[in-house]
Amino acid sequence: MSDSTPRQQAADVYHCELDDEFVVFHPSRQVYIRLRDSAAAIWRLLAQPRTLSELVAELSLSYDIEEERCRNETSDFLTQLAEAGLLRTC
Repeated sequence: MSDSTPRQQAADVYHCELDDEFVVFHPSRQVYIRLRDSAAAIWRLLAQPRTLSELVAELSLSYDIEEERCRNETSDFLTQLAEAGLLRTC
């Protein structure tokens, strides 16, 4: 996944924050997921366009995690969101 391509939540996705998690639904793909902890934090950040590098910088400050591990895990998660149709590139 490219570091320089901004991504954000897809426009045709519905989500609701409940306590410490997000419930996300894509009606045309019939995809439903629940996001907690760091996944919910990433989803919250993706309300605005963000690059992988921007996400990693923010997450590295918020969580006690090595930058390389954070980049790998965040990239994997963004790939999963994109494959589910929950992200768009900007």
